Amino acid sequence: MAYEAPTPRTIEQPVRYSPLQSQFLARLLRLKAMRAMEASPYRSWSGDVLLDRVAYGAWRDCQDAGVGMEAQFIVGTGMR
Repeated sequence: MAYEAPTPRTIEQPVRYSPLQSQFLARLLRLKAMRAMEASPYRSWSGDVLLDRVAYGAWRDCQDAGVGMEAQFIVGTGMR
């Protein structure tokens, strides 16, 4: 299988994700939501560190799955 360079997406092109890409993006969104919770059991310093590490792993998974631009948008909109 030959490598195909990603093409820029435009508004006119519908975006379709594979189930794996959808899973990785959903995980990153969930972690962002957990990080944003005010009254959360994860709000301790060590909990924040753990969430940050897991979020970084999810971000890397998105990069590897080919949805890096979407992951960067999620991370750039509120995650450290």
